[in-house]
Amino acid sequence: LILDSVGLSIEGVKINNDPVINYKIEPEHLIITPLIPLSPSKVYQVSIDYSVTKPKLGAYFILPTEFYPNIPKTAFSQNEPIDARFWFPNNDRPDDKATTEMYITTDSQFFALSNGQLEDVTTDGATKTYHWKQTLPFSSYLISFAIGNFNVFKSNFNSIPVESYYHSNKENVIPSLHDTNKMVALF
Repeated sequence: LILDSVGLSIEGVKINNDPVINYKIEPEHLIITPLIPLSPSKVYQVSIDYSVTKPKLGAYFILPTEFYPNIPKTAFSQNEPIDARFWFPNNDRPDDKATTEMYITTDSQFFALSNGQLEDVTTDGATKTYHWKQTLPFSSYLISFAIGNFNVFKSNFNSIPVESYYHSNKENVIPSLHDTNKMVALF
């Protein structure tokens, strides 16, 4: 199993909760060699314990500056077309699909948004952990997160809830969100 991975510190790998001892870190890849060959007809859960500090691309952290003192503190991802590899190991190709589960821990003053359904939020002192799960396979360049002070505009499309998040200091975007349901209907 070869995954795209650039600048990440890999601490350990598991397949179906069994530790993998044979893995190799190359400049642009993580090569995982299980003890028993993987069958292409089976589904496997691959878990990778890793960390990254200041990724080169893919994940961005915005803070106020001398020139932009009022810019909101925000963190977000932008992976298109192949920048996800800089903040998590993956098969960074648009034609490959996977499900995702993301746990995001942030200061309790912020909201953390990701793909899929919000499964749980836990508070631990000054932090909150958001658990997001996407059960439908999708391309890695679409995997996303956003952290900040957000408000939500809620609507429905054919009885399906549609939530659009925006920075709390950007109320002027609300008129542009009224047509979201028409966009969902188009696609």
